[in-house]
Amino acid sequence: MRFSLRQLRIFVEVARHESVSRAAATLALSQSATSTALAELERQYDTQLFDRFGKTLRLNELGQALLPQAVELIERAAAIENVLEGRAGYGLLRIGATLTIGNYLATLIVADFLKRHPESTLQLRVHNTAAIIDQLVRHEFDLGLIEGTCRHPDLHVEPWVADELVVFCAPAHPLARRGSATLAELAGEAWIVREPGSGTRETLDQALRHHHSAMNIRLELEHTEAIKRAVEFGLGIGCISRLALREAFRRGSLVAIETPELDLRRDFQFLWQRRKFQTVGMREFIDLCRAMTAGCERSDQIEWSFIPCRRGGGGGLAGGVVAGGGRKLTGGRRAFGPLLRAGSGAPGVRGARRRRRRAGEPQHHLTFPQQRRINMFKGILITRDEAGYRAQLQDIDDAVLPAGDVSVRVEWSTLNYKDALAITGKAPVVRRFPMVPGIDLAGTVIESSNPAWKVGDQVLLNGWGVGETHCGGLAQMARLQGEWLVPLPAKLTPRQAMAIGTAGYTAMLCVLALEKHGIRPQDGEILVTGASGGVGSVSIALLARLGYRVVASTGRVAEAAYLQSIGAAAVIDRQELSAPGKPIGKERWAGVIDSVGSHTLANACATTRYRGAVAACGLAQGMDFPATVAPFILRGVTLYGIDSVMAPLAVRQEAWERLARDIDIARLDAISHEIALSEVVALAPQLLEGKVRGRVVVDVNR
Repeated sequence: MRFSLRQLRIFVEVARHESVSRAAATLALSQSATSTALAELERQYDTQLFDRFGKTLRLNELGQALLPQAVELIERAAAIENVLEGRAGYGLLRIGATLTIGNYLATLIVADFLKRHPESTLQLRVHNTAAIIDQLVRHEFDLGLIEGTCRHPDLHVEPWVADELVVFCAPAHPLARRGSATLAELAGEAWIVREPGSGTRETLDQALRHHHSAMNIRLELEHTEAIKRAVEFGLGIGCISRLALREAFRRGSLVAIETPELDLRRDFQFLWQRRKFQTVGMREFIDLCRAMTAGCERSDQIEWSFIPCRRGGGGGLAGGVVAGGGRKLTGGRRAFGPLLRAGSGAPGVRGARRRRRRAGEPQHHLTFPQQRRINMFKGILITRDEAGYRAQLQDIDDAVLPAGDVSVRVEWSTLNYKDALAITGKAPVVRRFPMVPGIDLAGTVIESSNPAWKVGDQVLLNGWGVGETHCGGLAQMARLQGEWLVPLPAKLTPRQAMAIGTAGYTAMLCVLALEKHGIRPQDGEILVTGASGGVGSVSIALLARLGYRVVASTGRVAEAAYLQSIGAAAVIDRQELSAPGKPIGKERWAGVIDSVGSHTLANACATTRYRGAVAACGLAQGMDFPATVAPFILRGVTLYGIDSVMAPLAVRQEAWERLARDIDIARLDAISHEIALSEVVALAPQLLEGKVRGRVVVDVNR
């Protein structure tokens, strides 16, 4: 072997810097020694590895082929040396992250990584997507975390977690009161956006690709915080990740503008060189990233409970991290305390600061009391371990509850179809264990660090992943994010709100969709499928109260008297709709509310009148949609998808205000019945078998 590791190391650094002098400075060698070693490597094999343009050296084809192999060999040699010298840790790991990831996620993962491996050193640099890709190609990073797209043939791309941009404005902006905007309305606004080359700008440009001429870009800024401040000062509207705006939305300093015409979804992604040796450190860092987002469908659902905090004070991380500007942060919590405090949505940090101030401790230590007051409460707890999958009523320690800025004493909850799936384990609804099920709750605030809520406020909650990724309402206590809560309408009691629950709230979203489409009672019959279920029952009661003629479709024709008592003008057997049908049928329905899906939804669309509308909100028959485009292109039928889980606050408040005004309390009592918390587990299988009608309200205190 005629080459040495020293020669290869010099070759790699010259390739990275495209300059002998800068490579020499990095290696702490003289320029002469660096130039001589590189020339000797080329002379030994009678070849050239670089094309020379003055003082700039660019890799030629042979050099490009050699570079990844040289990097891999050097890294393997360093790993061998660590083993032989008895050194722990993973040596140096170089991470490049784009702005949103770097500011809101990567610093926390770095803290966790260095706590686990204090002998390691980690460099974290923050740039836009284009810069990260460029530096990865030149082997300046081991791993990239980006929010844009990458099509470079030399780089391997793996998805990490979904992310979504959101258009936003200041609270005083006219669009804030509306909560949503059309493309035509957005075209007249001044935009404050990220710079070209960033993943955020790429996603926005892609979403607006057919409307660029109408965009009025007032400012292009390189930092999300600068964009947020500019929008707060009223300079225009912005568009960045929901993750970066979570805290601002919670405070109310900024307001989301929903834009149903724009697809602003994207993925956070991992990048590395295809031919690069993947070190153990790289693999562990990626594993920590995936652990952070496990069970999350989108980045703004990430919880921060994994942040490493040791009981007692002092000590911590001995490794180092280089920040985006090249400043090296060392000393564990002394370094990362400010980063953790600055990050949006880090639950429990404010409380930790208050505890430290009371104890007179230094502010840079994350410390917790040695003894914790134990609060126990009754609840349904789902666990999964070697013994299997279980759901049972038991005493629960509040330490089980995830982080949140509002604690609620739950008074009433519900048993829904999704809850029954979670309790029985018939579908993979639960994505974190242990889990308290229950997608609904109503109760009273007992503790809050969220300025929007104070002790004694009566609140309700639907959706947001509670009962799936965050402990839900089938217990006497819940710890939640304040931004998920809605004030209990003055006209409703907590029990009445839960008699409505997610099913009724979803039904109202469907009714609002039909109303906003322009469908009026005089336009014709409204079909409600899955009529005996929660959504169907409340939909019938609401529509009847508003003057519509409702036709109820059910598989339990024996329930006809019940359905007519809550407002149905006619009842049909679901078999008329549930079998495969024709692409288009006789016009009958002015509008449809469907909670069934599959053939039922396809047939409902096929028999909807010209310019009618269908609101789809469920999949009891199936997720498939065996239809054709005929109803949509021949009759102009509109199909609305109804999302109740992640609907924005303004939409939720509108729905609950209308429910409080329009629901017939007498009919509400007729479509709901009450059970004790102790009866929930036994009733869940019956609900899945279709043996339970209407709404099931749960008194969690008995």
